[in-house]
Amino acid sequence: MRKAIWWREAPLSDTGVLVLFGLGVVLLHILVNGQYGFHRDELLTFDNAQHLAWGYVVYGPVTAVLGRVELVLLGNSLTGFRFFPAITQGVVLVLSGLIARELGGRREAQLVTATAVAIGGPSLYSGASLSYTTFDYLWWVAVAYFVARLLRSEDARWSAYLLYAF
Repeated sequence: MRKAIWWREAPLSDTGVLVLFGLGVVLLHILVNGQYGFHRDELLTFDNAQHLAWGYVVYGPVTAVLGRVELVLLGNSLTGFRFFPAITQGVVLVLSGLIARELGGRREAQLVTATAVAIGGPSLYSGASLSYTTFDYLWWVAVAYFVARLLRSEDARWSAYLLYAF
């Protein structure tokens, strides 16, 4: 029996195709995110990232802390400030495809779902600017994935993941 080589077979699997699609969308966002200026909501996040506090009127401290990490690591550029939103967009695409799989969809349904999410309004905005909606969107898609896993598998671990998400 031949030994499976995971790095050759993983990109051909359903999950591998979703991850490659997500990486492609992340790369696309990184390449084109510097073309327009800061959005007004993004300016608030940019200012809050420079002056960290325990909480803000609009959102909790996580968004500003991640903005600060981006500023320290990648500088003041638009592309650098929008790096984490691009990553979250890719993760949302993968999770949405996995939700389609949990609901019984095959590879085509998973890719259609991920494509629909990629070109949808909230997802496009969340991947193109750093604001509180960027990470809220990711958390709610992750919660939907955990609920789908829980309903399909009836495994108590997934309910624990839901509790930790909140």
